[in-house]
Amino acid sequence: RIQWKDDVQGQPIAVVSKTTVMMMAAQTPPESWAFSQPGICCGAVETACVGSMEALGAQSRGGSVTAWSSHAASPVMEAAVPYSGCSASMAPASALAMELRRLFLVLGPDEQRWARASELLRQGSAGDVVEIIGVVLEGVVQFPSSHDLGMHMLGEMIMLHPVMVFQSLTPTRLNDLFNSSNDPVPAAALLHALACGKEHHRISAEQEGAILQSVLLRASGQSDLRRVAASPARAWLCRMWLDSPSSRPHDRHLLNTCCARWIADPDAPQPDKVPCLILMRQEFERRGRPEGDAWTLTMLLEQVCRDPIRHSSDLQ
Repeated sequence: RIQWKDDVQGQPIAVVSKTTVMMMAAQTPPESWAFSQPGICCGAVETACVGSMEALGAQSRGGSVTAWSSHAASPVMEAAVPYSGCSASMAPASALAMELRRLFLVLGPDEQRWARASELLRQGSAGDVVEIIGVVLEGVVQFPSSHDLGMHMLGEMIMLHPVMVFQSLTPTRLNDLFNSSNDPVPAAALLHALACGKEHHRISAEQEGAILQSVLLRASGQSDLRRVAASPARAWLCRMWLDSPSSRPHDRHLLNTCCARWIADPDAPQPDKVPCLILMRQEFERRGRPEGDAWTLTMLLEQVCRDPIRHSSDLQ
């Protein structure tokens, strides 16, 4: 772990993981490192860079960074360098980004942190989006307990600067929203909001639909989307398909069989089936009569035959 200490008070301000140290080291050249005990550290993993004070939200009066080995309690290295002496290879964080980062570190009621985040984000401009998204995703990955705060921040950004957010949230970054230690529902809801925003701006939401499908398959251990068990995250996928047509699978048969099977699922709450019912009605209308009638009857009978005993009465 790495800890930034206030030289005046001698109190720790922030602690982050060894993974963060690696990320910081990768962005700062070795020439900028200052060691109090050379030769003890072994590689970038056990090293703290001068620029890390910036990443930890250090204040401009100066301070020192102390890194501890994962195998020892005593300090192995200390870089006592003023904050203003950060390496030129790492651009200084804006005051807005630093304050947003601080919200992930402080303890307090969620309502207060969410309100403060909204206030700060409204002060930002479209030019701040890239930096802010980087801060938020870093916070989501490093501080799982503040995952919901990160989802709230991204949701606010979608409303304030939608197009810039669309361009910044690449598939890799979107996958970072889902962590095995966190409930996937807030991230699934965010993907739904992102897909709806893209649909409104006539931008394809195919990647959002594909990512949520992949998350559901991975979480359920299935290779067939139709076999994914009922869950709130699955319900968000159905809403996404309904509200953002560009997020739907290219395979129309897969889409329709998923809807029919999930309507027949006795474990799914009835309200979660409404998007599937609407999607099937849209397919019926697209086919017209009499083809639509024959198609609907065939789909329903397939589900009854698949599970004659447990199928849901919602098929009726």
